Amino acid sequence: MNTQVDHALVVGIAQNCLCRKTRAASRMITRCYDEALEPTGIKITQFTLLVSIYHNKIGNITALANWLDTERTALSRNLKLLSQEGFIRAEHGVHHNAKIYNLTKKGEAIIE
Repeated sequence: MNTQVDHALVVGIAQNCLCRKTRAASRMITRCYDEALEPTGIKITQFTLLVSIYHNKIGNITALANWLDTERTALSRNLKLLSQEGFIRAEHGVHHNAKIYNLTKKGEAIIE
């Protein structure tokens, strides 16, 4: 097995990696939105979740996770924070263990 690394090849990959560049651009865009939303006291991730709850009238965690293409555990943490801040409320769904999320008046005011 050849364990010698072609330094020039690795440098070229590092400098031209589209994945790295895309992730950096994503972080830059996120910072811009976070700065714009600063007066509201929420981050773009929270704003996106509020808009998704408003748009996705089903409002259960599975539907939201699928819509946002995110993991349910991360989504649960964000939903809990939004609930604690009074932007959303959880209500019992059709199944007694299921929760349906809806915007409060405070949450609606953020997206208006």
